[in-house]
Amino acid sequence: MMYSFHTIRILFDQKVISIARKVHVGLTRASLFFIFFWFGALKVIDTSPAQPLVLDLLRHTLPFVDPQTFLIGFGIFEMTIGLLFLFQSFERIVFSALAVHLIMTFMPLVLLPDVTWIKPFVPTLEGQYILKNVVIVALATCMIARLHPKNLPIKLPVQQRLKHRKIEKKPLNQTRS
Repeated sequence: MMYSFHTIRILFDQKVISIARKVHVGLTRASLFFIFFWFGALKVIDTSPAQPLVLDLLRHTLPFVDPQTFLIGFGIFEMTIGLLFLFQSFERIVFSALAVHLIMTFMPLVLLPDVTWIKPFVPTLEGQYILKNVVIVALATCMIARLHPKNLPIKLPVQQRLKHRKIEKKPLNQTRS
């Protein structure tokens, strides 16, 4: 049986989408693990190309912290984020850690403009390195969107149950006795 080009294209489209739906979560987890664990390990073994930027930011924000200790600690923090992305049961924890990490990661754009910007809206190589983290924000947002919100306990304390009851409205001209 011969299929038209249009039919083949539709069948191919369906197959690609079907495969993507099966692998997207695992692929997202693996890629986030890979990036965070690898970049963190580079900091731990003192070979990270981001080291000058990290140390410059450290001097501007926490000058009293030992740079080597910070680099190792920050590297371990990144490696931990990477590992946590691999496990579904740690999703809420990893998203909180990721938020802290991303705040620290985006800080040079504001605190070190000479290092991160050539001129307005033209980032340096370091600035581009930082700005690519919007992809991480997008991936994390997609993963967060899959979570099921936690439910409140069925039995609320008395004070909260009273707040949820409808209060009868009395006319304004009626006085209490």
